[in-house]
Amino acid sequence: MSKRSEGNGATFLVFPVVFNILFFLLNPELLQGAVWVNYVAIHASYVLLALRRKSEERQLPLLGLSLKLVYFWYFIYALVTGVVLMATVPDILWLALVLQLIPAGFIVLLKAVMQNANQRTEVNDTQAQQQISFIRVNAEALRHAMDQTSGEPVKKALERLHTELQASPSKSHESVASLEENITKGIVTLVSDSGSNDESFINLTKQIMNMLSERNSRLRLLN
Repeated sequence: MSKRSEGNGATFLVFPVVFNILFFLLNPELLQGAVWVNYVAIHASYVLLALRRKSEERQLPLLGLSLKLVYFWYFIYALVTGVVLMATVPDILWLALVLQLIPAGFIVLLKAVMQNANQRTEVNDTQAQQQISFIRVNAEALRHAMDQTSGEPVKKALERLHTELQASPSKSHESVASLEENITKGIVTLVSDSGSNDESFINLTKQIMNMLSERNSRLRLLN
């Protein structure tokens, strides 16, 4: 792991080292502000490309491009534009500012928008996983309860509840959160109950069935 990190760090330094060697060998007009604007823009665009996060690999919904590709083309633009400006018009500061800072501002704005979109996507993914787990976890618990039950009336009641749960909407809503919590608690009680009292066991199953039916009705009205 450490060798890979060292290798990545060495690779990261290749461009800055080569560029700076060539930069100072060519002896540009170091007193010109435009030269340093281009110098900073080139290095900043490279750092943005090299240090991007994995979460920024998502596709942009409008452009159909990943931020990785956007960063790459921005780096190429900053590099080519910077080298050309330093070689041809190193004394025109306003031109360097316009050609380098405007694209940089666009990239910063795009990065902020994408980060916000990623955060929203992560929240939605988490909610979707929680919603799916409500059905999956409780269904597995009911199967376990059915395996542990020998009484035919109890087993049939559990099978009906299991069938109803499997047919329930997986997409949830905050308005049924308390119902889902009570349903889960009830199923946990069913699983832990030895089933010695069949009547109370069946009554609890019916209560859970009623709560599940109410949850499903509310969700169907919302959709």
